[in-house]
Amino acid sequence: MTVSNELLATILDCLPDFVQVVDADGHYLYVNAATAAALERSPDQMLGRTADELFPGASNNDRMLREVRSVLATGEPIQDQSVEVFDPNGRRRVISNSRLLLPSGLLGQPAVLTITRDITDLTRALATIRRQAMYDALTGLPNRNLFAERVSHATEGLERRETPPFAVLFCDLDNFKAVNDAGGHLVGDAVLVEVGRRFHEAVRPGDTVARFGGDEFSVLLPNVGTVDAALVVSRRLHASLAEPIEAAGAPRRITVSVGIAMAEHADLDATELLRRADIAMYRAKRTGTAQTAVFGELPDNPVPRG
Repeated sequence: MTVSNELLATILDCLPDFVQVVDADGHYLYVNAATAAALERSPDQMLGRTADELFPGASNNDRMLREVRSVLATGEPIQDQSVEVFDPNGRRRVISNSRLLLPSGLLGQPAVLTITRDITDLTRALATIRRQAMYDALTGLPNRNLFAERVSHATEGLERRETPPFAVLFCDLDNFKAVNDAGGHLVGDAVLVEVGRRFHEAVRPGDTVARFGGDEFSVLLPNVGTVDAALVVSRRLHASLAEPIEAAGAPRRITVSVGIAMAEHADLDATELLRRADIAMYRAKRTGTAQTAVFGELPDNPVPRG
């Protein structure tokens, strides 16, 4: 069966992807219907003209021409390259471009075929999925997965000797069950959200506060260097809860127990550091409320919060 040019053009016009053929100077030699519609032009208005002529000053014009000339010069295709652009109405879009060299005899001159797919919705959906996988739904803080990822990144810096020691803090609210029992889970949730907000404001820029679930929070202190510096941040966490939290019209007094584990060598992963910080936290709880303990220190030597 011989496929006519008319049939090919009809097939290409049925595609939702944007199909274009351009020469070395960026002149459009062919555009399908989807391309013309997206750019709010008719095919006849586009053929023989360049992007600069059609859309003066558009931010992606120069990049497109560079890529076309690179494919023409090297013969190497560009596959599924994602870039951000703005449509004629100024809306931000994310597109995926593939460019490949057409045989020179096909059109009588060197030309590049570009197939462009609008992946804006897909990109947003993937970002939503990642956020759900990496962030706590209640507080909006990083969750256990993202926390472990950032600890791994800090460990890599330590392994390359590019960064000083870092610390992991494990935090458990004292007697939080009483808050839920007295006010119900909606009150408990409101308190957790406020605790997360206060903790986030108490730490240094670049630190990570995460919620692990329930009334458990963790803090990553990259580049903290020393136990004393980690203790300074711990005291800020305690101080952030000094004022009662208003929930359901009543003040709720909340304190926290904190355990600290230092990462001075790159052989400790997130799981082990959290285990150590958890052990220290439970030792802090045994000495009373609103206390901090450091893993490896003597059990009878708790660190006061003040």
